[in-house]
Amino acid sequence: MQFADIKNDVAFRKNFSDEQKTAPTAYKYQWNKEELKAYDNVTMKEQDARGEKELVAQKARDEKEAELIFEMNKEGFTIPQIASVTRRSEEKIKKVLDCQGDK
Repeated sequence: MQFADIKNDVAFRKNFSDEQKTAPTAYKYQWNKEELKAYDNVTMKEQDARGEKELVAQKARDEKEAELIFEMNKEGFTIPQIASVTRRSEEKIKKVLDCQGDK
């Protein structure tokens, strides 16, 4: 297993042998290395699925917010008024409104 920071990787390898790295989880459930690897893979897939779901939810929230901004602009609200109501910066409002012209 590699760490993003080489210093942490070297320090980890100095302090723990390969058996000690996997011992707590494997020992707790009496798993061998293949079972531990399978568990790690499933855990990573579950985390990826949760991340994907959150990304879709965030995109939906952003689209609803953009729709609200477009409608407020169409009704004659000024950019400072829209920013005040949506609690977003005027720069963010301007960016969203600029995107409306791209459609």
